[in-house]
Amino acid sequence: VSTQSTWEIDQTELVVGDTLILSEGDMISADGIFLRGYTLKCDESSATGESDVLPKDPEKDPFFLSGTFVQEGNGRMLVTGVGPDSFSGKLMMVARKESGETPLQEKLGGMADTIGTFGLVAALLTFVCLAAKELYFVYYVGDRTLHFKTLLDFAIVSVTIVVVAIPEGLPLAVTISLAYSMKHMMKDNCLVRVLAACETMGGATSIASDKTGTLTTNEMTVVQGWCGERNFIIPGMGIKTPEDSGAYTIENLPQWCGDLMAEALSLNSTAHKDVESDGTVKWIGPNKTEFGLLGFVEDRLKHSYQEFRDSYPAEDVKLFPFSSQKKRMSAIVRRDGRATFYVKGAPEQLLELCDHYVNNAGEQTVLVESKRRYLNNIIGDMALQGNRVILVGMAKLASTEFPEEEPFEERLTCLAILGIQDPIRSAVPRAVAACQSAGIMVRMVTGDNVATAISIAKKCGIFKEGFGVAMEGREFRQRVKEDPTGFRDTVLPKLQVLARSTPTDKHVLVDLIKSHGDVVAVTGDGTNDGPALKLADVGFAMKSGTEIAKNASDIVLLDDNFVSVVRATEWGRNVNDNIRKFIQFQVTVNIVGVLLTFIGAVFNAASESPLSPVQLLWLNLIMDTLAALALATEQPGPDLLRRPPTLKQAPLISKRMWVNIIGQAAYQLSLMLLLLNKGPEWLNIPANSKLHSTMVFNTFIMLQVWNEFNARKLYNEVNVFGGLGRSKGHVLIFLIMVGVQFLAVEYGGEFMNTVPLNRDQWMICNLFGVLSLPLGFILRLIPVKEKQVASPAPHAPSLAALASPRTGKDRLKFAVDRTRSQLRMVRMIGAQKAEAEPAPPAGPSLVTSLRGRHASRRRTASVMVRKE
Repeated sequence: VSTQSTWEIDQTELVVGDTLILSEGDMISADGIFLRGYTLKCDESSATGESDVLPKDPEKDPFFLSGTFVQEGNGRMLVTGVGPDSFSGKLMMVARKESGETPLQEKLGGMADTIGTFGLVAALLTFVCLAAKELYFVYYVGDRTLHFKTLLDFAIVSVTIVVVAIPEGLPLAVTISLAYSMKHMMKDNCLVRVLAACETMGGATSIASDKTGTLTTNEMTVVQGWCGERNFIIPGMGIKTPEDSGAYTIENLPQWCGDLMAEALSLNSTAHKDVESDGTVKWIGPNKTEFGLLGFVEDRLKHSYQEFRDSYPAEDVKLFPFSSQKKRMSAIVRRDGRATFYVKGAPEQLLELCDHYVNNAGEQTVLVESKRRYLNNIIGDMALQGNRVILVGMAKLASTEFPEEEPFEERLTCLAILGIQDPIRSAVPRAVAACQSAGIMVRMVTGDNVATAISIAKKCGIFKEGFGVAMEGREFRQRVKEDPTGFRDTVLPKLQVLARSTPTDKHVLVDLIKSHGDVVAVTGDGTNDGPALKLADVGFAMKSGTEIAKNASDIVLLDDNFVSVVRATEWGRNVNDNIRKFIQFQVTVNIVGVLLTFIGAVFNAASESPLSPVQLLWLNLIMDTLAALALATEQPGPDLLRRPPTLKQAPLISKRMWVNIIGQAAYQLSLMLLLLNKGPEWLNIPANSKLHSTMVFNTFIMLQVWNEFNARKLYNEVNVFGGLGRSKGHVLIFLIMVGVQFLAVEYGGEFMNTVPLNRDQWMICNLFGVLSLPLGFILRLIPVKEKQVASPAPHAPSLAALASPRTGKDRLKFAVDRTRSQLRMVRMIGAQKAEAEPAPPAGPSLVTSLRGRHASRRRTASVMVRKE
C-alpha cells in the first residue's frame, strides 16, 4: 500500500526520485524530467545564453536544468540529478578546480633556485678559500696559530653571503605590486578574485569577448528608421544611410511622424517603468526590444507612453503578445465606434501584408511594387548595419468586436520601419585599437547571425575586411572536429568573429587558443560559460552574470565593459614591469655584494670582508624593503600598450636587462675595489681605518640608491627621470633611504662599525652614486636584439577528459551505475503517470498553500515523497 505526503524541505535535502513541485518564480534546484504541469515555461538564459522563454511539455522538451527559473505556470518534475551530479553542480565542480602556476610564478621559482645555488656556491667557495688561506699561514708560513674563532668568523662571512645573495625582498615586491594593482584595478571596475590574475593579464596575447553588455551597452536603442517617406537617424550612433535617401535627424522629422509612431508603439506594448525602493527607475516587461521602443518614444519623440495608454479604458484595449513563432505583436483599440489594429514585428512577414503606406504628406497611399522593392532595400540596409529591423503597421477594422484570435490576414498600412540595436560603447573602438597596437588579438564571440556579428565587429574595429575570418558555430564545430591541428594553425590566427556560437564553442575556442601557445583572456556571464572561464588563463565574469560564472572567473567586471578588460591588461603589464624593475635592481646588488665580499675577504691580509656582516645585513634590509616599495608601486604609463606582449616563453631577465645589470655591476665592483686599494691615497685618509671602511660602506649604499632610478628603465628609454610623476612614492622613498643611511653612518657607531663623515666626504660618496646615471644612459644606447621565442604550449586538457572515468574498471562501474539509475527513473515515471491527475488550472493550489511564490529562492523545495 502506498501513500503520498507533501513536505517542505531544504533544497540541499533533495534526492533522486523526489517529485519537486514547481511554481512561477522558483529557481530549480535539481535536474529533472517533466511529469505534469500547466503552461509551464522556464528561463534557461543563464545556462544556454538564449533569452527566449522555453515551454516545457512531455514530448518536445521534458527536461529541467538546475540553476534555471520557472518563468510562468506550475507543475511537477521528477528529480534525476542533485549536487555534483546535476547540471549546475558539474559546472561548479569545474569552477573549483585549482589553476596551475602562472608564467611569472614559474619564472620566479626558477630564478630563485638559480640565485640560491649561486649564493650557496659562493658561500662555500668563500669559506674554503679563507680556510685554506688560514691553514697556509698556520702550517706553511708558521706566523700564526689556528683558533676556532677564526674559522667561526669565516663561517659568519659565508652565511652573510648567502643572506645577501638570496633576494628576500622579491616575494615582498611581488606581493606589494599585486596588491597595489588590485587596489587600483578596483577603481577601474575590475574586482580581482585571484591575485595572480593581475600579472597573468599582462602577458595576454588573445582576448575572446562576448558582445552583449561587454562591447555593447546591453540596452536596445532605436538608431535609425523610415517614416513618411523620410529616412532618419539618431546622431552619434555611427549609422550610415544611402546617399540618395535624404536622411533627416530625428530632431528634423515632422511632428506628425513622431505622433504617429509614438501612438502605435505606446499602445502596442506591455512594458512599463517601475521605481525601485532605492529610487532607481527600471523597465519591466517581456524583452529589451520593448524597452528600446518605449525609450525611443520618451527620449527621442518626446511623448509619454503612459498618456496614450491612459486615454483608452482597459475594456477598449486587447493585446496579442509577441511570440517567437509568429514574430509579431499586435493590439486592437476602440474609440468613437471604430477599432484600430496596430501591429509590429519582423518586416519580412509584415511587409507582405502591407498594401498601403503613409506618404510624405501623412496620407495613405497604395503600395506599388517599385515602392515595395525600395522598402525591402531599406530593410536590407538596416540589417547589414547590425540592426534588428521592426516594421510598424496599422489597419482600420470593420467590426468593433474583439476577435478571439489575432487577425493574421488583415491587410496593413506601413507606418514606419525602425532599426533597433544594442549600440556599441563609445570607448570600445579605441580600446580595441589599443589592444591591437599592443599585439593582442581581439575576437568577438556572439549568438547573433554572422551578418549582424560582422557589422558590429567592424564598428568595434575587430573585423578586418580581406584578412579576418568570420564563421558560425556550426561550421566552427565541424571544421575543428575534422582537423583540429590544421584549423588551429591556419584558420585560428585569422578568426576574428564567431557567430551563432554556444558556450561549448567558447570552451573549444579557448582550448585551441591555449594550445597555440597564447595567453588567453575570455569574458562570460552565463552558467555555461563557467568551464571556458576556468580554462582560460584569465577569466572575466560580468557583474550581471550568474554566480557560477563569477566563481569560475579570476576577475569580475563591475561595469560589464570591454574597456575595463583593456585597463586590466595595462595593470597586468605594469605588474610585470614593476617586478622586473625590482629584479633588475636586486640582481645588480646581489652580484656586486657577493663578489665584493668574496674578493675582498680572500685578498685581504686579515681575511676580513670589506663590509661587516652587520653592514651587509643593513644593506639587505634597507635595499630589499624600501626598494620593493619604490619600484613595485609605479602606475601604468602610456607606452604600455604600444609594445607587443611579453610571451610566456620569454626569459624573465631580457638581454637589455642583462646589459644594464652587468654594466652597472662592473662599474660598482670596479669602483669598490679601487676604493679598497687606492681610496686612502685618493681621499687622503688612513688606510684600513674606520673612516676608510665607512667611506667604502657609504659609497656602496649610495651606488644602490642612485641606481634605483636606472632600474626603472627596462627598455631603450633615454630619459631616466621620465614618468617619475607616476611614481611620487619613489622620490619620497629615495629621500627616506638617504635619511636612514645618514643616521646609520653618523650615529651607528660601534654597532654599524662607522664614524661620522664631513660634508665633502658625503658629496664624494654621492658623486660616485650619481655617475651611475650617465652610465645607465650609455648602456641603454647599446643596441640589443632580443631572442625571438614562440614555442607552443602543451595542449590544455578538455572538459570531457577531466570529467570522464580514467580506468577500464572506472568506466565499467560508471556504465553499470548509470544503467541502474535510468531503470529506476523509468519505473518511477511509469508509476507517477499511472497516478497522474489532469493538470490543475491556474489559481490557488497545493503548491501555493505549501510554500508560496518564491520558496525555492529561500533555499526550500516542496517534494512529494513516496512511502511504501
